[in-house]
Amino acid sequence: MTVRFTIPGIPVGKARPRVTRAGHAYTPNKTRSWESQVAVFAAPHFSAPLTGPIVFGVVCVFPRTKAQAHILKGTDWPKYGDRRMWKSTRPDLDNCVKAVADALDGIAWKDDGQIVRMSATKFAARMIRDSAGSWREESPHVEVSVTELEDV
Repeated sequence: MTVRFTIPGIPVGKARPRVTRAGHAYTPNKTRSWESQVAVFAAPHFSAPLTGPIVFGVVCVFPRTKAQAHILKGTDWPKYGDRRMWKSTRPDLDNCVKAVADALDGIAWKDDGQIVRMSATKFAARMIRDSAGSWREESPHVEVSVTELEDV
């Protein structure tokens, strides 16, 4: 069984825990907020956490950078405008995946230790032609796929 869903918004990487002067560790608000948003969009797709081995896929789509947006004004428009471009800047892909995986604990699976295979990709948005013929940038989002495997 494979479950696919999309989380709207700019992907957020898992930030390191912060420590107060009193020595208490806490997760930064931006990370907690993103993980809550992931949980809200994931919950309707799972009646109970999966218990078997999991294949986990994540595609993070970010807004184009200023440098990438500049390509639209150049002669490379047909070459780059209508497809996604690699995003090789922060946040780190592994931190983005970790934030989504942690948010899915107890919703999609019992524990992220069940993940036996994973794929992840980080892109800058592509341009999309709307019904009026105008070009607009694809909205930032995260595409998630979760597949439960049979035991070997």
